[in-house]
Amino acid sequence: MRRSTTAVELLGNFLAELKEMVETQMKRSIRNVVLTVPVSLSRLQINWIHCACVMAGLKVIRLMPQPTAVDLCKWKMPNKSLDRKYYWWRRLSSKYDPSSITGF
Repeated sequence: MRRSTTAVELLGNFLAELKEMVETQMKRSIRNVVLTVPVSLSRLQINWIHCACVMAGLKVIRLMPQPTAVDLCKWKMPNKSLDRKYYWWRRLSSKYDPSSITGF
């Protein structure tokens, strides 16, 4: 009889293989991760991603909304100018994620 695989198991297997590839490339082990997630995901879907990370042997430090991650990158690179495309993406994304408009 054929056993079905859940989406969480598939993601867990994918993350485990990705972890293995990165460890091989970097020649060191990876345990702690910070992943970005779309702001459109529900709390249940975010929990599924967390479970998949645990299945892959990863310790999740934080599942960060993507607009917040972009803001952190821009904040850490102050010499980069905001181009028009980023400006509009930022304005649109802030409607959906209040954390992207708060100060650090």
